[in-house]
Amino acid sequence: MTQGPTNHPTKRQAEAIAAIRSFQSEHGYGPSIADLARGLAISPSAAVGLITALRLKRLVATSPGVARSLRVLDAADRHSA
Repeated sequence: MTQGPTNHPTKRQAEAIAAIRSFQSEHGYGPSIADLARGLAISPSAAVGLITALRLKRLVATSPGVARSLRVLDAADRHSA
């Protein structure tokens, strides 16, 4: 029997979460895709893939139509996102 994705991030996803938190702490807003790609030394398309996987696991979220709204969800947010 195949199960859906777990909410546990892979090592690379955990690095992305740390980079998002660090950027947000330093700047007061979320990183753009380009910022995240630079911070992780990956391509922008790879950054999009990481964000997509983290969204599916409900570990990060964005606000539609709002620039730099990428944020890490805490446990309470995951239940309401």
